[in-house]
Amino acid sequence: MSCNLEVALKIKSRIENKPIDQIKALYEEKVRSDKFKYPDSNVHAPVEVFRGYEGPDLYSYNKRPKKKKKIEFDCKFCLGKLEYIAKSTFSSLYFESEGDSILANQLYIIPNKHISNTRQVDSATREEIRNFQKTLIQLFSTRGYAIIFYENASEIPPEYMAKYGTHVKVECFPIPSNLIPLARTWFMKSMQDLAKNWQSKSFYTVEPKALDRTIPEGFAYIHVDFNLFGGFLYQCKEKVDREFVNGIFRSIFELNRFHKPYFNTNYDIVVERFRKDYQPFNWCK
Repeated sequence: MSCNLEVALKIKSRIENKPIDQIKALYEEKVRSDKFKYPDSNVHAPVEVFRGYEGPDLYSYNKRPKKKKKIEFDCKFCLGKLEYIAKSTFSSLYFESEGDSILANQLYIIPNKHISNTRQVDSATREEIRNFQKTLIQLFSTRGYAIIFYENASEIPPEYMAKYGTHVKVECFPIPSNLIPLARTWFMKSMQDLAKNWQSKSFYTVEPKALDRTIPEGFAYIHVDFNLFGGFLYQCKEKVDREFVNGIFRSIFELNRFHKPYFNTNYDIVVERFRKDYQPFNWCK
């Protein structure tokens, strides 16, 4: 029997005013039970035996270490809790949530694998994302709309923390085709304003399908593409929040900050209607 255990049993005997032999017998009985299995070499046993004593914790330095709780990573994109339009092997198309939408019929494309930016995806995933982009352009062109694709990868976690970082999404903002030149101007000015705070070059014009050649893998960035005809990229030195892109669209459409596109519309009906409209263009079938 260890010295610590011997001392603990003696103190317990004095507190409860019972013979030490009786205390030892009770302890040995507990050791034999399934609930209290403490080998003699267990230095944490005195604390457990001494349980119930409300005085000072004489053995606080020997407290039994708590088991680490299993960290359950809860990613709404990985768990599929949102309104999906179409799913493929490596990527999926979703309808933007009612609360996060700034424009009507706003969507986003995500890789099914949890990664932080599209620079990390493989060629098969990249091809699927582009297929979704092409079909959305085809669908909205019949309505006189073009698509602005926006990716905010301004926060890149270390490699060992990659699965706890943000799940990247390529946001799809449909706007009237005649507003694309105005949108280009707003995005260029806003991204240049971010870049001018830094001495090194951080604003780039991106040609179609040239994201990989514009910025190396592992760098934080935001990227905007106008109907797959190219766009702009800002290499981030700090995180760019959601309000950046929302503010641009509020300026383009002269919306107030409380604007909600589905305020007078049933969101679920809009999603279901769009899902049906997309079926002729659904390449996943």
